[in-house]
Amino acid sequence: MTDFNIGIPTQIAFGSGSLSRFASVCEEHAWNKALVIASASMSQRDFAAAFLDRLPLEVQIWTNVESNPRVGTVDACVAEYRAQGIDVVIGIGGGSAMDQAKATAVGLRAGPSVTSLMRGEAPMPTTKAPLALVPTTSGTGSEASWGAILTDCERGEKGGLRGRVVSADYAFVDPSCTIDLPESITMTTGFDVLTHALETFLSKKRSPYTTMLSRRSMQSVFRYLPVLKSSPRDLGARTEMAFASTLAGINLALSSTCLPHRLQYPLGALTDTPHAEGLAALYPSWLASTLPYATADLAECARWIGGTASSDRELADWFVEQVGALIGSIGMLRRLSDFGIDEATAEKLVSQVSGALDNDPGDASPEALRRIYLQSV
Repeated sequence: MTDFNIGIPTQIAFGSGSLSRFASVCEEHAWNKALVIASASMSQRDFAAAFLDRLPLEVQIWTNVESNPRVGTVDACVAEYRAQGIDVVIGIGGGSAMDQAKATAVGLRAGPSVTSLMRGEAPMPTTKAPLALVPTTSGTGSEASWGAILTDCERGEKGGLRGRVVSADYAFVDPSCTIDLPESITMTTGFDVLTHALETFLSKKRSPYTTMLSRRSMQSVFRYLPVLKSSPRDLGARTEMAFASTLAGINLALSSTCLPHRLQYPLGALTDTPHAEGLAALYPSWLASTLPYATADLAECARWIGGTASSDRELADWFVEQVGALIGSIGMLRRLSDFGIDEATAEKLVSQVSGALDNDPGDASPEALRRIYLQSV
């Protein structure tokens, strides 16, 4: 057994009513001014307005939240608020708002711009502004991860800030904040949970601890995401999905994702499409490519969700079929052509893939990447 870490620096309050605890945190730290990163519509939702009204401090709200946060937008926010004595940054929303808040918290304390940090032109700082996150979707796990994914429009690249310093100090995961999510967002973000749970299990950086979290997260997705398709206001299912998302987010910090996420980043930068939809388009081809290298692990995943075939290969095949069936049942069937990607464009994407490719259990050669892209068109 190799060495591994347990736990993350984020203090997570989970459960209905958990938002009420933040006021005491503000008083404990004697914070006077907060910068809230939330879309205009999100900041006006009943729960968010009530939460902000209860805070014992002055609140400034930045509402320019993009579905794929631009690093230039973060720098503009930092420039506006750097000299205003912000004591704490609060991100309220899905992964985009939370990632934007994380990057802003780093930028407020950094000398260089966030753009230069993302491009590797300056070293990451060792401190950031205090940061609290309130997820309103069950998908990205950004409240627990150590990354902030951003798009550099000038370079046409999607990457981000990574490291322990990027993590939130506090996260308040209240499943009731997700109860009114539209079905499309519920299903899309729910599929994202599955990708995080599965990839952090197949990752070469996994540990017995992250394996335990992957198992619990994956079981919840297969059981409760379909429930929300038919009963979207089922708070029990919402709670299970919120818990699954946070567990998978912890794994993002302690393990890592695999090739699908590396492949999606150039796709997302080019098309500005939702992250999980790109993953859904890539998953069938990636799973087929990975199966020969991870048969035993995929068989173990099958056992977690009730598979009973006699051999590992049969179990692994069954699990891949179940992933495909889930994608279909939640309305997530996608092809790269749905995003305007043809074979010629897919070929060009190969050279733009970067990151820890060797973390994947399978073939990560340029030819393998090319094959996955082309089979996904």
